[in-house]
Amino acid sequence: MGSDLYSADLDNFLRKALGVQLADPEKLLSEEKLKEIARNAGLTEEDWENLCETLKGHLAKGRNFLKFANHTDAITELEQAVAIAPYRADVLVDCGKAHFGRWKETGNRLSRDRAETLFRKSLEIAPDNADAAEQLSLLKQTKPASRIRRKMAAMAAVLLLAGGVSAWVGIPGLAGKHDGPGGNQQIESPEVKGRTAYPTAALPPVGSPGPFAFDQDLVAYWTFDGSSLAEDLVAGQHSLTQSGRVEAVDGVDGRAMRFFSGEESGMFTKPSTEFTFVDTVTVSAWVKPATFKSSQIVWFGDRRKGRDPWQLAILDSGQVRFRCDRSVTGDPPFTMLPEEIIVKPGDGPHLNQHVAADSPGLLPLNEWSFVTGRIQKTSSGQSIISVFVNGTLVSEVKTTEIVDYKTDEMWVTLGAVHDGNAQNFNGAIDEVRVYRSALSDEQIREIYEQPRRNEAGRGGDSSP
Repeated sequence: MGSDLYSADLDNFLRKALGVQLADPEKLLSEEKLKEIARNAGLTEEDWENLCETLKGHLAKGRNFLKFANHTDAITELEQAVAIAPYRADVLVDCGKAHFGRWKETGNRLSRDRAETLFRKSLEIAPDNADAAEQLSLLKQTKPASRIRRKMAAMAAVLLLAGGVSAWVGIPGLAGKHDGPGGNQQIESPEVKGRTAYPTAALPPVGSPGPFAFDQDLVAYWTFDGSSLAEDLVAGQHSLTQSGRVEAVDGVDGRAMRFFSGEESGMFTKPSTEFTFVDTVTVSAWVKPATFKSSQIVWFGDRRKGRDPWQLAILDSGQVRFRCDRSVTGDPPFTMLPEEIIVKPGDGPHLNQHVAADSPGLLPLNEWSFVTGRIQKTSSGQSIISVFVNGTLVSEVKTTEIVDYKTDEMWVTLGAVHDGNAQNFNGAIDEVRVYRSALSDEQIREIYEQPRRNEAGRGGDSSP
């Protein structure tokens, strides 16, 4: 195999090495033992030497940057070292220090959470690692000045709001009142994991929904109300194929589709170049989750891991997430899974990070909510990923990274990934829209308030 490391062999090596280390966390793996694991995973002696040199290079550069408090560049190098050697406690601690420093400088919560994760994983591998224990203790005691200032400003803004206007200002667990066609409704849902549920969506009245001016950028629109449940109302370009168990049920407007977790359940399109936009996109849907389970609402991608240009999902916590897998050169901090590493010949690991915006609050169970994800290119070097719940912006994340992989043979799946075989949604989905443009806040609100065609849903044949 030589210097061309195939990702399958590298993945196999990482999994075996990590498994051995966690099986006996008090005993650090020796170089001899690691080489044995590498050979069993299919790596040659030359592969092993190349991998060690790559790791040394990232560590040396990352630690030098860390020494001079250049936390951004330190994170770039040390995260790649972590991806190659997630079984080494010292590597994890150094990467955690870089994220810790960046959090103290910027108040970036993602960096703080990443640092804590790395320190805790270090202690799992080496429980007597005093450096990790010290850093974790310091992390718990430290508050960044920038974060304090922002929190005070946010609280001041809340105090100035008159009349109890609905507001989510990005502070987890902070709830306001809902002001809509159904009147004000105080949020009474119990907190889950420290977060509060959003109020039930105010369903718009029955009327005559007309096309929007911005529908010129509408690429696909699935209502499940046509002659076929699989019909796409945008010139019928992207009909859906049903996978496994999917049932027609009463929807927020006419019929909806009921998807099921724990079994194959989804609906997917054919691969299409119509969905290749990655820097300006808006995806919306009405959803009625039956359980909190990490799963997909609308997904775009192919079978490559860590290469999903956009996906609207719900997390185990009940939060809404809009995610885009982008390149890794700098900010923001990212999550890397060993099986998603791609190694290029002579160029070390090629990583992609999961850049995502998460709603601070939770969706209510067994009630309809309108959720939207948006990617908006604000300049040649920056994009903003946003999440809306019931027509209101609740979260956003900025990134300077790009989508640096091919997307022209990808497809869209509702309620799952791929052809409905994984990450299955448990609940109903209705009125799914995909735009090739980044709609404005006001336009997203218009879709939420659009009149319904039917007073009540109408069930029907579940065949596409």
